[in-house]
Amino acid sequence: MSFCKCGCKQTTNNNSAFIHGHNTRLNKLPQRFTKGMTPWNKGKHGVYVLSDSTKEKISIANKGKHIMPPAHLAKMLSARRQAGWKKGWKHSPETLRKIGLALTGHPSTLKGKRLPEAWRQHISEGRKGMMFSDSHRENIRKARAKQSFTPETRHKLSISLKRRSVEGRWVPPFKGKKIPVHLKIRWAKLAAKAISIRPTSLEQIIIDVIKENHLPFKYTGDGKFFIGSRNPDFIDTMGRKICVEARPKKTCPIWNSCSWQEYKQKKVTNYKKYKWKCLFLWWEDIKSNPEIIKKTLSKQFPTLT
Repeated sequence: MSFCKCGCKQTTNNNSAFIHGHNTRLNKLPQRFTKGMTPWNKGKHGVYVLSDSTKEKISIANKGKHIMPPAHLAKMLSARRQAGWKKGWKHSPETLRKIGLALTGHPSTLKGKRLPEAWRQHISEGRKGMMFSDSHRENIRKARAKQSFTPETRHKLSISLKRRSVEGRWVPPFKGKKIPVHLKIRWAKLAAKAISIRPTSLEQIIIDVIKENHLPFKYTGDGKFFIGSRNPDFIDTMGRKICVEARPKKTCPIWNSCSWQEYKQKKVTNYKKYKWKCLFLWWEDIKSNPEIIKKTLSKQFPTLT
């Protein structure tokens, strides 16, 4: 048992030196601010800067003290680690507007700086295989649609793309290299999505001509018929081994890294292995002469032997 050091002769709890509020009695000061007292900052203007000695005294006095009980602090930190700090928190539109105004005109804190190589490697590993949701990609598309590049920037982009070309043809960045697995997965999903929206606008034009003129061909470009590993767009319905490929010439360098003449030769060679003859309908030819569809498909071809 211990007594309060203010001299009131009352016992204290937990072996404390004073009863709560009695520590001010030694200085003969009231326990709290009351009317008639002079505030410590009266007559002072602007920002009051503490001296170094005062800061040192405050630091020493507060060392070892906790704003909240240690058990409460440990529980709070544990909850933050498990759920994430402010996970799911959403600012109000007014708060977002104020934050935007406050940050407008201020460059990024990392502008002009280069992160350490270890940090860069860590970020690279963390983003590999990352797949954006459809809504996220739509937001990115809308944001980029509003961008307008300066003539200087467009000139730099043009030079950059020309460096990837060989003899005037664009070469994909992964040509001759091992394609990462996450890109293969993404491309496979895009291919599956493309099949799901078949037929294309060009294929639909040819389908309409076939139905209108009762030509002996049917549409197979939706993945229902394969010749080896190839999926032709149309095949003959009279038992002849004749198939049709339809596409724009300008897409061959982009999709197949070759000219349209080379693409045609590759297709002819591949189908010939299975004794099939391949016809080609190019969008550029159809655009200039729509009658070429009927003319090409109505020709009589001998059965390949």
